[in-house]
Amino acid sequence: MTSSSPTTLLRALRDLDLPDHPEAVVVDGRALSRAGLREVAVAFASRLPDAGPVAVCAEPTLETVVAVSGCLLAGVPVVPVPPDAGPAETAHVVTDSGATCWAGPPREGVDLPLVEVPTSPTVGDRRVDLPDPVAETETAIVLYTSGTTGAPKGVVLSHRALRTGIEGLADAWGWTGDDVEIGRAHV
Repeated sequence: MTSSSPTTLLRALRDLDLPDHPEAVVVDGRALSRAGLREVAVAFASRLPDAGPVAVCAEPTLETVVAVSGCLLAGVPVVPVPPDAGPAETAHVVTDSGATCWAGPPREGVDLPLVEVPTSPTVGDRRVDLPDPVAETETAIVLYTSGTTGAPKGVVLSHRALRTGIEGLADAWGWTGDDVEIGRAHV
């Protein structure tokens, strides 16, 4: 990755010396600054019952960004569950992944403790304590295949694989520090 490429979201959340931006993340008109996202992501992480994987309803919402960021910061594997998955597929993904809690709207096929996702910072620009970084070889995310030849199967991606993929996109697409929009969300 070239030095002109943007930093990844997790690096940006960990680097307390980077300047903040009032709209570091914007989803459907709802915004969080980098400090605000860091705060609510850490608050979410502190609510997790254990270090087990967290099943996250993968809707394009601010809550999803907060839940995924909180899990990644805490070193807890994220298991995105497609919002259009039916009850049987949802139950399979949740059970097969060993998820220990659920983040998102209640869903049929999910019998796990619900972890509320905060989206309103309460401390302003005060610095919040971040969890210790995890090894790049640790599991970051478990993505499930489409299941075209049977039940969906979990594909484990490490923090290194996730970072490398994002950095590859940044290089391929020529992102710079001036780029702020990716899809529906700003980062």
